[in-house]
Amino acid sequence: MDQMIVVKYQSGCLGNFLCNLLGGFEPFTSLDYGGPNLKNKILHTGAYSDPNDTAFISAIQQKKFQIISHNNPNFDSWIKKQNYKSIFIDLDSHFIEYRLNYILKMPALNNKLNEDALGKRWKGFKYPIACDDARRMVRLSHRVEQSLKIEKDKDVIFNFGNFYLPQKEWLIKIENLLLQVNKHITKEKLVEWYISFEKGQQQVLSRSAMIHSCIANYKFVDSLNENEKGLIIGHFAIRDKKDDPMYFIETYEKLSKNKN
Repeated sequence: MDQMIVVKYQSGCLGNFLCNLLGGFEPFTSLDYGGPNLKNKILHTGAYSDPNDTAFISAIQQKKFQIISHNNPNFDSWIKKQNYKSIFIDLDSHFIEYRLNYILKMPALNNKLNEDALGKRWKGFKYPIACDDARRMVRLSHRVEQSLKIEKDKDVIFNFGNFYLPQKEWLIKIENLLLQVNKHITKEKLVEWYISFEKGQQQVLSRSAMIHSCIANYKFVDSLNENEKGLIIGHFAIRDKKDDPMYFIETYEKLSKNKN
């Protein structure tokens, strides 16, 4: 029997997409790939509290899963006891696209982050939501936002930024990954996956393009929300090696003055 493959990732890093591709499913278009295929054929640790969760115990008793979507640190010890190969999606770039995926796919969780920014973390500060996302961008650049840790002697590393390469380079990266975990998918099928993925990511890609345009022109535009303004501020904070509220607030106001 094939060895189990575990895809380890931070929520929002497209782990469910990669699991569906590795699982040999037919390509389909979706922003969130955690649908029927994931629920029925891929074990998702994020759906359970811990290995003692009765629903989890029932799931693994009913079926031996070959693909595990793993983004819940409470399952790290359980995972290590299994016979598996692991892929780690490394969030080391493309932080804007990462946050857009999180915001668009998990609006309830993002709304909770925004509520906490307003009422707790940035209470009393100007532009609390934007400041919160700016600091999150800085933390991402320092690699302190990813809750799952790389096992250097075990994990096959796949960079999150690989998902946003042009088709030719995307195919090379995916084919190389497949080789490392002894999976085979035809190039024709991978092309179909690439096309379906780009369709599913249209909203992320369009918002990302707008944000990068704002960065290039050093200004806000009217259609930005507060989270997206924070991503722009965070980009400049990373560039300038800054991580303080006054920098975030002053940058917010400079970008607002330049708004058309």
